[in-house]
Amino acid sequence: MNKHRPNSKRLLQPTLAISDSGASRRAAGVHRKTTPVDRHSRRSVLRCIAAAGATGLAATSPLGAPFVHGQAVRKITIGYVHSTPTAMVDRYIIDKVLAATRQQVRPETGGRFQLVIRTPAPSPSTLQEKVEALIIRQGCDMILGMASNPLHTAVIAAECERQAIPCLTTLATIGEHAQHWHARSEYLPRYSFHFSYLLSDVMRACFAMYRQLATHGRVGFVASRDQQGDSWARQRALTDPRWWENEGRWTLAHVARPAASAVDYQPVIASLRAAGADFLATTMPPEAFRRFWRQCQDYGFRPQALTVARIEEDSASLRVLAGLQDNLATTLGWSPHFLTQSSLSQETSASIAAGFMERYGVGWWPQSLGYAHALFEIAVDALQRSADPLDPEKVALAIAATDRSTVLGHIRFDGAGLQDDPIDNTQLRQLCRTLMLGAQWHDGLSWAITSNRQAPWIPAHHRMRSLR
Repeated sequence: MNKHRPNSKRLLQPTLAISDSGASRRAAGVHRKTTPVDRHSRRSVLRCIAAAGATGLAATSPLGAPFVHGQAVRKITIGYVHSTPTAMVDRYIIDKVLAATRQQVRPETGGRFQLVIRTPAPSPSTLQEKVEALIIRQGCDMILGMASNPLHTAVIAAECERQAIPCLTTLATIGEHAQHWHARSEYLPRYSFHFSYLLSDVMRACFAMYRQLATHGRVGFVASRDQQGDSWARQRALTDPRWWENEGRWTLAHVARPAASAVDYQPVIASLRAAGADFLATTMPPEAFRRFWRQCQDYGFRPQALTVARIEEDSASLRVLAGLQDNLATTLGWSPHFLTQSSLSQETSASIAAGFMERYGVGWWPQSLGYAHALFEIAVDALQRSADPLDPEKVALAIAATDRSTVLGHIRFDGAGLQDDPIDNTQLRQLCRTLMLGAQWHDGLSWAITSNRQAPWIPAHHRMRSLR
């Protein structure tokens, strides 16, 4: 048994009353870091989650509020902030978590939970205001955040640190999340935790696929001049030639930065051809990529392999991909083919993805599904293990002690493999590095795994196939 995990018998004890002084203090603008919250008891345990799929609404447990010694048990309030277009994912995952935790409810427990959802924020300053409002006005005891932009996850984490509120974020690359954190704070995080992959893991997964076609080669990189393209282009993985050499004699042949709204890609294609790029890695908006790839074919430019990003998260993006040829490649941070299961419902990754496709009548599944599900798995696990789920210090300690298998893989916040990484090294220990595999678009239907270098226990479907 894990030494951090309390005896399961204690989790089944009846809930005692808890005063609501914390919410009133936050409403008055007092931060929990400087002013401790008075409570009569600290034994409330999370047992039932009720959530709302409609953005901006708060939902509470359908159970009546229990009374102990004439006092109502205070609800555990969690704020969920997402700046990634995942509305379908949010509704599906929230309903899944609700159903799973209802099965664990015991009548004698009095814990109640409510979830407050906030819509995507157009700017970091607006995002900070929304997080602050969740904590001060809504009285949230924990914040969950999902964003592909590492600046956004860092903003969420920094505000939670300022307010001394436990925080879990995911999806944005670890390296840049840490860089933005260091730029915003001179202190190490105490309440905020982040799990995701490194951008260098993405490049390593690409190399593992390319290596199946050639022992070495010249790689071109095409990143649109927008927020995400700028994020990738700043990475040392694209600027340090020694790293490319160490990874297997790869050479960065050319970096192209077309406008996201570009129509004519002939100059970009001519530059890639002149540089002798045999392999391409791209991060472009879906329609921009469609225009670029069609013009590559029109001008007779066909690399051995092409990896794409940013076109697998929604139906519109996948329709773009479906209209293109097979064997375009990508990297996978989560897939139904992962041999993992939910710690809440014991459903497999395959079952979760199948349920999503059946519910919405679609033939695709987004990678963010696994990240969102794992976010709630870790939150529920930490609240269940915490000596007091309303005490931010004890919840933060419970998160720090996480040692949990989820649909995304095993989560442990110890910074393992990050301090010594030659590209994305960081001294932050409140981070967890997750898996990254390589895959190709197969039969116009789904992603087939072609490289499992980082997770050999996950079977590959076939070897990498050339586009030529």
